[in-house]
Amino acid sequence: MNALRAALPLLALLAHSPPALAADLPPELAPLENEAERAFLESGRGNISPTDRTAARKKAWECASKAAQILARHVEANSGDRERLVARRVDAVAICWWIQREFPGGNFEAPAPAPAPGAAPTAGSGSGNPFDDAGSNPAAPAAVRPANIEQAVESADAWARSNPHDLPGIQRRYLDALTSFPDQTGQVPYLKAAERSGKAYDGLKEVYRRLRHADPDSTQAAEVPEILRLLVVLNRELANLDSAARERCAKVLGFLGSGEAVAPLGKAMRKEKVLQTLLAMGDALARIGGRRAIQELRGMRDEAELGPRALEWLGKASLRSAMDKAQAAGAIGTFAAAKDAALASKAVDALLAFGPEGVPGLIEALATNDAAARKKVMEALAQAKAPRAARALSNFLLTDDIPNAKASRDAAWETIKALGMDAVPYLFPALRNPRTQYWTGMLLREMTGQNFASGRVTDWVDWWKKDHPDWKEQAD
Repeated sequence: MNALRAALPLLALLAHSPPALAADLPPELAPLENEAERAFLESGRGNISPTDRTAARKKAWECASKAAQILARHVEANSGDRERLVARRVDAVAICWWIQREFPGGNFEAPAPAPAPGAAPTAGSGSGNPFDDAGSNPAAPAAVRPANIEQAVESADAWARSNPHDLPGIQRRYLDALTSFPDQTGQVPYLKAAERSGKAYDGLKEVYRRLRHADPDSTQAAEVPEILRLLVVLNRELANLDSAARERCAKVLGFLGSGEAVAPLGKAMRKEKVLQTLLAMGDALARIGGRRAIQELRGMRDEAELGPRALEWLGKASLRSAMDKAQAAGAIGTFAAAKDAALASKAVDALLAFGPEGVPGLIEALATNDAAARKKVMEALAQAKAPRAARALSNFLLTDDIPNAKASRDAAWETIKALGMDAVPYLFPALRNPRTQYWTGMLLREMTGQNFASGRVTDWVDWWKKDHPDWKEQAD
């Protein structure tokens, strides 16, 4: 009894103690993850040789594959860590997936690390491929083929809940449901499958944007085969005589999120006469986002029926990611030079609402023919404090005697001054242009206190380099 009394305080302490700390991760994991990300970034650079690119891809695959396997075995042995490691597992698997897409013929098989002590073997554990699952394991029971689209979606939902880290696997299972029942496009479960497949794809694109600092549309990788098969059927549906069928098709294409659907959608939109169907097609382009969709919408600027709506769709596309926002802003900026004056004014107002993130578009919007709108753009650029805008603003430092030249020059002058000394090097190209050389030199002398002649570009450049030795002048 005395022993029990003595133990009570300890038992009480244990009862109110925090849960056990997460199990320690293997020490080799973090270096593998860092090297996978470095090599993945390197393999996406545009200025490396094909040999170096292949080597970087192999390194990215090898390290990410090993990291994915280590994480899988750790979670198998420490189920309490499953949730906290989802994001790291997403990155590892996504890197492998993108590498496979970019270089499908490459031999990237990596040896699988040994299972964690006490861990039960996982499906596919004899392979270094992080995509191996029960579906590719000969020892696993054969999957029962769903009898209808409802069962197919329920099966995919269950798998997604159990494997939230495997975005390629999630996408593939929903795509399998879609391709298995291509005649069910009008059914709610079909749209759900398309939407959930697209969400997984969005996640993969976000990993690409974050680790490559580039738009996924910039990759030359072939599209997922299942999506290509769906597009063959869906593109035909865009010409269906039934507008409701065309509308449903547009929604599915938007959910799938493939840039390969952009051109067919754009072509169909230029023929579409039913407003509700047209709106669904435009929303699909905004939902797809990325460089292709934004450029397609940009090309509709001066089309009477599509221009005003294209501006709205660009606004929707800008909400998808920071990269989409920057690209959409640039496209919206070109609308400031639209033939429709009201549309041009709306474009400027839209950019002003973007704040600092609208700078790429504001620079484009300087091409507007509306002097009052241009003044508003310049004021916004001054507030945004974007030094690179000085390059475009310097085009208005003209000696020409043309309408509004002085007003635009004065506004540009004040805007550049407001950008501060960081704007100075962006003015050097204007010193080489006879039409802007005089006033640019005048402005530089006022901003810097230096007294170099306007035509002595080398003197200006050398002076700047003294205090900025790492600066390199960019080509126009």
